[in-house]
Amino acid sequence: MDIIEMMKNPEILKTLSTGEKLLGSLVVMVLGLLTCFIVLLIIMLAIRVMGSAVGRTKKPKEAAAVAPSPAPAPAANPVVAAPQADEEELIAVITAAIAAMTGGSSVIIKNIREKKSAPALSNWVVTGRGENFSSRRVTR
Repeated sequence: MDIIEMMKNPEILKTLSTGEKLLGSLVVMVLGLLTCFIVLLIIMLAIRVMGSAVGRTKKPKEAAAVAPSPAPAPAANPVVAAPQADEEELIAVITAAIAAMTGGSSVIIKNIREKKSAPALSNWVVTGRGENFSSRRVTR
């Protein structure tokens, strides 16, 4: 008789040893994991098939051949790039300040990060904190 058949019958299950019960539990666990894995694979394949069937669109070349694209409008406000000289000057000033503080001429800067300021508090938070603070007055 198979271990699965023995696990189905409650009278036989009472007579099984601990090792046989553990073996039966292991078999049931492996069967459950395999079933779950197979179902997930089927779902994955179904999603891929539906995605490829529904996801078909016209190629851009075909769309361009059917309708000519209009000429792009000129930009109203062109973005002006920040001058590179300002950044280089700032780096030179920072390097000179560090060299002056350390007393050496060879300084290696490994990392420069912008220090983030604390977020601005809303008026509701400031008013609430003020009221909370003023309500806790200590009398002598």
